Amino acid sequence: MFQLKNSIIFILRFLMEGKIIESKEKSFKEKLWLFSMHFGHACGCHQKPERSFFIKNYQFFLCSRCTGIFFAEILLSPLFYILNLHFGFYTLLFILPLIIDGSLQYFTYYESNNRRRLVTGLLAGYGVGISVIHLIVISINYIF
Repeated sequence: MFQLKNSIIFILRFLMEGKIIESKEKSFKEKLWLFSMHFGHACGCHQKPERSFFIKNYQFFLCSRCTGIFFAEILLSPLFYILNLHFGFYTLLFILPLIIDGSLQYFTYYESNNRRRLVTGLLAGYGVGISVIHLIVISINYIF
């Protein structure tokens, strides 16, 4: 929720102030890249270059793990819920690989790679996304 609030504040500030657009020496592609980098930072991503993907020498606006989480929460979770490919709240268990991988990296000398970060992000994003959708559906059914 905090990340959503930061993202909304960033977008509103961007639209009101337009600081990124004001720089006349930058091309449209560079302005779009700057906007996406600021948006990724407002979402709470650390954006470390060694943990991010690059597209034509431009760093992707989210690190590989956040990319997986974002993609799974926005696209995969609603799609899988509509197709009834979910397990309700049990999908929260899909967060465990991310917790294990992140904890190993933090507490030991183990260094994960971007592919593993993407997969654990996809699993965690799917787990959280499905659980949130399931909670919303249960709440709506309870109210009505």
